[in-house]
Amino acid sequence: DIDGFEVLVRLKQHPVLKSVPVVMMTAKATREAVLQGLVRGADGYITKPFDVDIISNAIKSVIGLK
Repeated sequence: DIDGFEVLVRLKQHPVLKSVPVVMMTAKATREAVLQGLVRGADGYITKPFDVDIISNAIKSVIGLK
């Protein structure tokens, strides 16, 4: 029973998984929520609703293809 922000923190603290890029996808579209995700280590942040192009562009950006 944890939220995505806690999952993010745990991933970024894990010795093997900490370098895996994370793009958060959530309905929490407030400025505070976006900043919370980025401060905790998210490499990108997408708010719902979203389409395939937005997801694709975010992933390409995070892995350096854009």
